[in-house]
Amino acid sequence: MDTSKKKAFDRLKVDIEFQKEGQPRVMVTLPPRNDPYSLVVGRQAEEVPEIIARQFGAYPNPHLLCSLAVCRTALGIFPLSKQMALIEKLVLAGITIRDHGLHLNACIRAGLLQVDDKRTEYLAGLALLTACFGMNVEVTFGGTRREPHLHLTHVDMPDFEVAEMMTGLSVARRDALELVQAFLPVHFQSKNRESLSYRSDILHRLFHDPFSRPLNKTLHELRHLFYKESTDFKDYSCLLKYQAVEIVCLLDRIEEWLDRAEFSPEEPIRRRGVTNYSRKWIEAPRGGLCHELRVNEAHQVEHGKAWTPTAGYVQWWEKALAFEIQETDRATSQSRLEAQLTNIIRAFNPCGFDVSQDFVDFVWK
Repeated sequence: MDTSKKKAFDRLKVDIEFQKEGQPRVMVTLPPRNDPYSLVVGRQAEEVPEIIARQFGAYPNPHLLCSLAVCRTALGIFPLSKQMALIEKLVLAGITIRDHGLHLNACIRAGLLQVDDKRTEYLAGLALLTACFGMNVEVTFGGTRREPHLHLTHVDMPDFEVAEMMTGLSVARRDALELVQAFLPVHFQSKNRESLSYRSDILHRLFHDPFSRPLNKTLHELRHLFYKESTDFKDYSCLLKYQAVEIVCLLDRIEEWLDRAEFSPEEPIRRRGVTNYSRKWIEAPRGGLCHELRVNEAHQVEHGKAWTPTAGYVQWWEKALAFEIQETDRATSQSRLEAQLTNIIRAFNPCGFDVSQDFVDFVWK
């Protein structure tokens, strides 16, 4: 009898086959996962958000937020009050800071910064502390998997001291700025392509006026800037630089929100009429997270589906890895090439994998 324990993290498979013309053909395979909406067909739609969130033990709140959005539209529960919308934005900001911090920590421990052990330990600690502050924000406003604060028609009032959170925010911002500075020189392209400056106006302000708040650019503009640089120059380390910068921007945004916020109990939202079908997406830490829901007149779930950012990256990875293989010097060893290819996937922070370790199985044909 097989008594081996189930692995804590999944592994990703990459098949590489060279065609007659010498062109590499890459196929990325994710481990099979059940769609959580298969568990709620026939259930009342009001039960869906908490059930869906519980299926994602390590990442409940992004799916809780997206599931709440589709259920509210399908059941005609709108509009959100300003306070509810603000609390959900604070939760998502906390989630993003936490996930980016943990990802940067994993990349540092994987050796991407190429610094000595003492420096590696120090920077990994900064990333972890930053992630802990993000988790504090997430749990304070969003609750936990077993006790969520976010509901279809109302939110539970957060219990926290503004002054205490602002002190933690100030420390986290200082640490995040140091992470930005540490990641700026990092790049992992196969050839000596033209180096990018990364000195956009927002980065210039970050380092020449450390007390400034870079709210002049939206996060969408920042994401576009860094993703465009990474794809144009095929240097996916830009994604790590972007994450470090986004942490700083979100900390600034949290500070601005809390400065103006006054939280007080509210009446639950009333229903305005059932629409039966909804598809919603949110900008989760790894990219676009999308949920779809259809309910009948009795508010029972007929169909539902979730699309994760990681699943959406597969075709992008296949093209990026094929390009990297094609551009890499033929004298490069297979182990070195596999490390380069792993770093490209690692930069996207795929969900469910321990990216601080070796998490990719390569099959060469």
